[in-house]
Amino acid sequence: DRTVRVWNLSEARQTVRLDGHEDRVFAVALSPDGRALASASEDGTARIWDLRSGGERIVLRHPFRVNGIAWLDAGRRLATASGDGALRIWNTADGSETDRLRGHTGRLWSIAASPVAAWVATGGGDGTLRVWSADGSVSPVLRGDDKVLSVAWSADGGTLAAALANSTIRLWDARTLVPKGVLRRA
Repeated sequence: DRTVRVWNLSEARQTVRLDGHEDRVFAVALSPDGRALASASEDGTARIWDLRSGGERIVLRHPFRVNGIAWLDAGRRLATASGDGALRIWNTADGSETDRLRGHTGRLWSIAASPVAAWVATGGGDGTLRVWSADGSVSPVLRGDDKVLSVAWSADGGTLAAALANSTIRLWDARTLVPKGVLRRA
C-alpha cells in the first residue's frame, strides 16, 4: 500500500505510519541511533524519515527503482542499491550524492554494510557479489551461479552470505573471500 509502518511489538500496535512513496516499498533500514528510518521503493526513491515526528527528512532520487539500502559511518551516509546497477552513497545531513560506484552489469538487488569494517557488499542480477571499501575500491568479484537476490554479513563480520535465485545460499570468509560452502534446499 506504499506505506511504511512501525510497530511496537510488545504492545502489538502501530506507532508510526510513513506516507510518501508512490509505489511498492522494497526495503527499510533503521538508523544506528534508532531515530531515523530509511526506505527504498519501486518509485525510484529512497527516503529518510524522522521516527519521532513521522516526517520525511530527505528524498533521494534515482533513475530506476531502489532495491536496497544500508546505513554507513554511524548514520552519516546511506548506501542505495539501484535498478540501474549503481551503488550510490549519500550524505544523510543534506541528501547530496557523494559517490556513484559501478561494477555490476545488471540490477543491484541487495546491499549490506559490514558490522565491523567500512565495507559494503552488493548482490546483482549479473550473478556477482562485490565487496566495496570506503574508498570505492572493490574486492575480487565473487560469482554465484544465478542472480544474487540478498546479501548479509554475520554479526561478527567474519562470514558473508548470498542468497541466489536458484534457491542456494553461498558463504564466504569475509576476510579472505575464500568460499566456505553452499547451502541447498533439500
